[in-house]
Amino acid sequence: MYYETEIVGVQVQNTNVNAWTGFISINGEVAECSENCVGTANPITVDGNDDASDQATTQCFNGNRCTLIKVCIGICFLFLPP
Repeated sequence: MYYETEIVGVQVQNTNVNAWTGFISINGEVAECSENCVGTANPITVDGNDDASDQATTQCFNGNRCTLIKVCIGICFLFLPP
């Protein structure tokens, strides 16, 4: 799939009580929680309730829609369309 602009953020949500835990990257860069999350780094646990706190220190709980943004490591450039 091709995007004309760079993806700089994604949202995750789980309304199911069965949590999932994993690593999220955006264009190969580390993703960091920026909204409705606890913690800032990967891995992240996303859960419809809040009973999976032992799976990861970064958490998106209670069915929240959480925003993760791309974190630049090294030199990053943001090209805005004209």
